[in-house]
Amino acid sequence: MDYIEPKVDLKDLLDSLLEAGFGIEGVEDGDDPIIDLEVTPNRPDCLGILGIAREVVAMRGGRLIFPDTSLLEGEEDVSDLVQVTIEDADGCPRYTARVIKGVKVGPSPEWMARRLEAVGMRPINNIVDATNYVLMELGHPLHAFDYDLVGGYIRVRRARDGELILSLDGEMRRLSPEDLVIADEDRAIAIAGVMGGMETGITDSTKNVLLESAYFNPVSIRRTAKRLGMRTEASYRFERGADPEIPPTASARCAKLICEISGGVVAKGVVDSYPKPQGPVLIRLRKEKIEGILGVGFSDRDIASFLERLGFKVSGSSPFLVEVPSFRWADVKREIDLVEEIARVYGYNRIPEKVPEREILPAPISHKELVLEGIRDILCGYGLFETINYSFMGYNDLASMDVPPTDDWSKAIRLLNPISSGQELLRTTLIPGLLRVVERNMRRKVQRVQIFEIGKVFREDDGISEEEMLGIALWGRRYKRSWHFGEDDVDFFDLKGIVEGLFFSMGISADFVRDSHPSFHPGRCAGIFAFGNRIGIMGELHPKLLSGYDIKGRVYVAEIRLLPLIEEVGFEKHYVPIPRYPEVRRDISLIVPEDLPAKEVEMAIREEGGELVEDVILFDLYKGEQIPDGMKALAFSITFRSPERTLRGEEVDELQARIVEAMGRRFGAKLRQGGWMG
Repeated sequence: MDYIEPKVDLKDLLDSLLEAGFGIEGVEDGDDPIIDLEVTPNRPDCLGILGIAREVVAMRGGRLIFPDTSLLEGEEDVSDLVQVTIEDADGCPRYTARVIKGVKVGPSPEWMARRLEAVGMRPINNIVDATNYVLMELGHPLHAFDYDLVGGYIRVRRARDGELILSLDGEMRRLSPEDLVIADEDRAIAIAGVMGGMETGITDSTKNVLLESAYFNPVSIRRTAKRLGMRTEASYRFERGADPEIPPTASARCAKLICEISGGVVAKGVVDSYPKPQGPVLIRLRKEKIEGILGVGFSDRDIASFLERLGFKVSGSSPFLVEVPSFRWADVKREIDLVEEIARVYGYNRIPEKVPEREILPAPISHKELVLEGIRDILCGYGLFETINYSFMGYNDLASMDVPPTDDWSKAIRLLNPISSGQELLRTTLIPGLLRVVERNMRRKVQRVQIFEIGKVFREDDGISEEEMLGIALWGRRYKRSWHFGEDDVDFFDLKGIVEGLFFSMGISADFVRDSHPSFHPGRCAGIFAFGNRIGIMGELHPKLLSGYDIKGRVYVAEIRLLPLIEEVGFEKHYVPIPRYPEVRRDISLIVPEDLPAKEVEMAIREEGGELVEDVILFDLYKGEQIPDGMKALAFSITFRSPERTLRGEEVDELQARIVEAMGRRFGAKLRQGGWMG
């Protein structure tokens, strides 16, 4: 925190304006300077005036004066008036209670009301204002109950499922077992660390006060406050980590103020339930570590002085043994944290700039990175744009797809703390994210969207697992509008061509087999097979799925598992010499059953032809006249070649006849009339 020296001496200013003996509380505060501080989440100790004063003393010198906590107690023992039971020591490690009897509830003194208003708090009454005053003074939240409405029993427990409480803001809250509550023998009377209950709050008729000062688990308070949508001064501090050792002190300070401004007598002692006291946090600090990080040499005396000014206790010499004060347990846990504290006090601006002398070597590129980067290069070369989406999806996405392309929806993982509605689940597929990109571009009048994403999907299968996936999406025009291109939209074969080209560039032999899936249009879906396994799916998305998005037209997507590619594929190039002997090309047209995939026929031709079949290309499909019902004609161009000699015509004729005979035997195929073509 920067400290600004005043330009005008405050004493001289007051002497010129006021007469000697005039009370400072009588000075109008409309022109008081305002200091606006932004405290980072790791410094909950600075959420009170005491913490800020401690920082000023550490940076500018001086002596820290702690507020007066001396109490004049009555004869009645507090242990005879209240009993505290902690059922959840993890949620509430410490709970203290005091009792003040005979108070008179009324407006707070002017000086207290003005100070609370100056920090943005509304004065309520002298009892509640005293707790808020200590909250801002020491940075520790407290709560005051009407003792006569609570009775002498306090129970810290988890809420019952569906338990209701009317909070001080007038809202009826429905609680769950995740919430920690303060209860009496029958009911919840406060949401622990967040807000008290209306039924046991301080009113004008309150005569006796039960004062709570506790320490609550930060994670528990954060979850409750977020789930209930409640952000209070108390939860703001507790969820960042309060001081577990200050509750009795804060309680004494508040009880003293209550007695001073509302009368009453404080019962003797304090009920302090602390089931698992935390011992001191000790950190070993090496002098050479400080010098190695900051590049500055310090004496042992300087190091001890820097830390002691911040409230740390230092013993020994390098290595020092440093005891962390309880108000810094939330953020000082390691040796490097102490080095940072020394740098703060010494001054970052005083640390010299020095470029380290190190040999910088290029980071090795793993095989996985090489494969993924190669995929990106290939797809970008095809004109696709890479997208990066959040790894989350919502229940609406879940409902629009019966099951994800590669797994069962029942394995979707629910987030405990989603960042927003519509992102409650870890994604099990890349498709919803790609569709949102298509939707966003379509709204902006983009004519064509060709995108891909490489990202992880997650599922719960004997623990949480994750897998790298490739998603591709096409929508809109095939080409940009131009005089020499038509207005055709992309179709299934545009997507298939991209996937085939990707696999070809990676040296992968992939097969595409007709498939069906609830998320895809019937008859326009194919499974992708490689290395003997199904590695993905592709096709046109079902209109039912697209109805959940503002997308007009057809969308074609592919989703491919990348692990098999990463494990099996490389981008090494191998030289293949130009063939020395000529090819012989023959075309055949076969009549086969309509439901027989052309790929099976192609594979059978290659198998029957053996090493002399260099290539097989399907170049025509015909249904209509001269073709029986339930049949189709497939025309293939077969390339024959031997790497060792020139093939003879008779030899090729014999091999071609054997292929045709095998097709008839295996598939019932017949040679179409005129099917032998030179």
